[in-house]
Amino acid sequence: MRAVDELKGNTAPVLRLTEPRAEDARSVARYETQLGVPLNAAARLLGGQVVKSVALTGGDPYFRVGTDVAFLFETENPKTLKDILWANMKLNARGTAAHEIKVETGPVAYQGLRSDDRRISGYVAALPGAVLLTNSPYQMERAAAVVEGKFASLASLPEFTFFRDRYPRGADEETALVFLSDATIRRWCGPKWRIAGSRRTRDVAVLAEMQATYLDRIVKGEAQSGPIHTDLTMISAGELMLEPTGVHSPVYNTLDFQTPISELLIDKVTTEERHAYDRWRTNYQNNWRWAFDPVAVRLTLSDDLLAADMTVMPLIANTEYAQFIAITRGAKIAQGAGDPHDTFAHFIMAINRDALPVRQYAGLATAMAPGAKIDVLSWLGDTIGLYLDRDPFWAEVLNPQWTNQEREKFLNERGFNVPLAVRIDSKSNLKLAGFLTGLRAFIEQTAPGLTAWESLKHGEHAYVKIGATAQAGETGVPENAALYYSVVGSALVLTPNEDVLKRAIDRQTARTAKDQPQQPAETVQPWLGENVSLQADREAAQAQFALSGDQYRKQLQRLSWQNLPILNEWKRRFPDQDPVKLHETYWQARLVCAGGGEYVWNDEYQTMESTVFGSPATPKLENVAVAPLEQLRRGNFGLTFEEQGLRARVELQREVAPAAK
Repeated sequence: MRAVDELKGNTAPVLRLTEPRAEDARSVARYETQLGVPLNAAARLLGGQVVKSVALTGGDPYFRVGTDVAFLFETENPKTLKDILWANMKLNARGTAAHEIKVETGPVAYQGLRSDDRRISGYVAALPGAVLLTNSPYQMERAAAVVEGKFASLASLPEFTFFRDRYPRGADEETALVFLSDATIRRWCGPKWRIAGSRRTRDVAVLAEMQATYLDRIVKGEAQSGPIHTDLTMISAGELMLEPTGVHSPVYNTLDFQTPISELLIDKVTTEERHAYDRWRTNYQNNWRWAFDPVAVRLTLSDDLLAADMTVMPLIANTEYAQFIAITRGAKIAQGAGDPHDTFAHFIMAINRDALPVRQYAGLATAMAPGAKIDVLSWLGDTIGLYLDRDPFWAEVLNPQWTNQEREKFLNERGFNVPLAVRIDSKSNLKLAGFLTGLRAFIEQTAPGLTAWESLKHGEHAYVKIGATAQAGETGVPENAALYYSVVGSALVLTPNEDVLKRAIDRQTARTAKDQPQQPAETVQPWLGENVSLQADREAAQAQFALSGDQYRKQLQRLSWQNLPILNEWKRRFPDQDPVKLHETYWQARLVCAGGGEYVWNDEYQTMESTVFGSPATPKLENVAVAPLEQLRRGNFGLTFEEQGLRARVELQREVAPAAK
């Protein structure tokens, strides 16, 4: 229940930005109604004393439109639990048109309730050591086949053994485990699933068109049951029927719940479908020549932590991570590398000096400065990092009293002084010194009179300031702009902010001096990835939103305004109906304001509008907060490129409310 609540609640504002429309498909509520067992009620009804664990399995991820799902409840008394669930299903289906079904499949006897439109579609059966609750007879057949030994269980698969070795069951870190097997991915990529999914999408588009055509009759209660005709091309939807609740297909059911792909029968395909699948398969195999990639994700949920640990093994060949893999493979981020400290945000990446991309970049640098005799790789260490220090600079940027214009003016005047540092590990400070000498000579030779080099000291530690001369100022370079660098410990540190460099020097001095206080352990988190890692505070994300001006809020406003035309149309055609409720009833999605507001009618301008963003006629742009960011304290992310695979980890630390006294 905790996992479901997190997915429904805290992730919604962030995930909404990835959606083409601001809407809530209400998938969980739809499946609760269909199965006849609301999750919250089931949790209270069953409890941890009756159910040891719960597994959710299914045919595919098309939850929004229609898929076959099954809950497996591990229990010591399957018959009793089955009877409890069955009684609850009948209670919730009371007053509906659902009829009872009793079937025996091999050694498994199951009973269910099902209406013609499948708004009610629940089946329950007792298995050895478990009870199965599903919305599809296909899932019952699969479960019976596993009980009989005709099909292997997921737990017997070699990839499951691998993942369970990495993520042991019963570990304190595990709230839930998500697993996709090799066979699952092969099935989704096979001709039946691809072609059936395509057919369903195209034929259901015709269903939607016909529903729109007859919507006036349906909403006004004037629709009479009977067949309807369309000249639109359909492949295998059968004879469409108009019902009082909407358009129905004998093959694909309704817009409310489409027949799961697992239940669709395909014995022939068209020439176009065959060619389309061949093209898709060829493109797929160009990336994935020899293997599929099973996936496992361990979720950890607690009051103060949200975490996910994902393994993909093996990783697709032409992946978007290819550049990172090429640069970092063979190198490793050691714990303690990169000067970890209490930063605003900190990024670090392993560097393999022998990697082809690294050598290409080094060759390019050498070609640009042939006379400088610079050997970029001779001193390069194992990591390169970039961090934003905590600094009074951010208090100015995040000043809630400032307008966007005031913030932009401050950045124009002080942006060159951002508390940013680049830290590059060195394996030989002597060779690094030679590199810096050659680089300075090259700069002074190619841009004479534009830079002023000044040697300074912080305590006993020397550093260099590269400032702009008056001549450089004529080219538009700010008068006070400067770059500072020094060899700190075994790394080169470069920054436009002098205080940032001084703090780096102080930390290094503290590490080498036994009588100096060390960095408090609780302020430093371990790197989660061996190849790429990132840590960031909540304030870093807030700064990103502040620096992006109104872009984030305008994106939410655009998503919210996209719903206004259809809501206005429903208001025009059905003035006595709530347009939001009407859309949800007949199009299976609740249109929502992306800023968390409501849609209301503006009688003066004769338009629907958002209580947060208004409408194009009455625009508003409120300072919208992202709920999860208000709760989160710090994020920790990491990537590790294993042999032919990827491991990605995320840890989000949350603020914990003080205990009530």
